[in-house]
Amino acid sequence: DPASEYTSLNYQWQERIPTRYPAAYFVPRSTSEVEAAVRCARPLALPLVPKGGGHSYEKYGFGGPDGVVLDMQKLNSLIIDQGAHKLRVGAGAILGQVAWPLYSKHGLVTPTGTCPTVGITGLALGGGFGYLTRLHGLTTDSILELDMVTADGELKTINPNSDPDLFWAMKGAGPGSYGIVTSLTLQGYRPPKGAVYGYAYYPLALFPQVFDAWQDSLLKQNPREMSMKLSAYRSELELEVVKMVMEGEEEERAEATVRKYISQFPSSNNTKFEVLNYRDFLMQSMYEIGRAHV
Repeated sequence: DPASEYTSLNYQWQERIPTRYPAAYFVPRSTSEVEAAVRCARPLALPLVPKGGGHSYEKYGFGGPDGVVLDMQKLNSLIIDQGAHKLRVGAGAILGQVAWPLYSKHGLVTPTGTCPTVGITGLALGGGFGYLTRLHGLTTDSILELDMVTADGELKTINPNSDPDLFWAMKGAGPGSYGIVTSLTLQGYRPPKGAVYGYAYYPLALFPQVFDAWQDSLLKQNPREMSMKLSAYRSELELEVVKMVMEGEEEERAEATVRKYISQFPSSNNTKFEVLNYRDFLMQSMYEIGRAHV
């Protein structure tokens, strides 16, 4: 049923902005179909918008009423070069389809975010921040090469040698700015052996003191394998500290580092600490949805 298929493809999780209704959806199953779509749309002046995970807060991935959305979900392959620690990812893959099999089947990681339904391409081309960022950089920093269909329907491979200016522009310019990416090659890394979580909670009334301590703490020499996040909710503040446990490092020492960092903040009567192996950490940080992609 075309109507129900359109409704399914047009699901939009963000309800604060009115639902967008593009003229049509096209779900390419190959790079050649992406090229054909571009060559067809150009003489008709038909706007094309590539969509990965659909997590754009402004709903840019859903285009407008006069345009066609290229839903890239079928281009979700994951090819690993184990010797070079590289991964080639289809542009329609979501994080859960990358992070979990990359680690569980190949023993590698690459810096990504934590929501498993976010598209890897939008994340990578726009930056990409996560628990491994302080250790390995943003997701975009790990891009080695891109396959991209240009506005004239030509497939190009973009890397620092073939087109350094365009490669530089694509890394941070966001998806769809210069062409439609069909695959990315990313650098992989050996995973940590585990992680230590530390949490401290405060009433909102302590925001000035907690935020002052937060700013002071960021000016100090913190370990690169440790990430820190301060969140403000309606009823409380949450300080989250995550320290990767590296090969050869004792878990007790990693936990001591987390506790020392939290001790710089106002005293809290609500703290908790957790030590996990990397498999359990990945599953927990991906909200358990990653299990669907085993």
